[in-house]
Amino acid sequence: MPSYFLDEDETNGVHEVHAKDCSHLPDRFHRIYLGEYPNSRLALKKAAQFRKNVGVCPACGEKEIHHPQPYVVRCAS
Repeated sequence: MPSYFLDEDETNGVHEVHAKDCSHLPDRFHRIYLGEYPNSRLALKKAAQFRKNVGVCPACGEKEIHHPQPYVVRCAS
């Protein structure tokens, strides 16, 4: 799972969440480690505990795989 970080500096009024391999990742003195998550949406929830206005870096968000339909698990009765 990728590691995610929160940018302590605002970009257009928003603190951005970046994956570890993002080219826009700030230096270690200007970021908060959020942890390892399967996707940036879960990292975004964690980031909301630290700052009010948070969003996913556009460069990082493009890397995610979006499924056209959610997975549904049904139990046999």
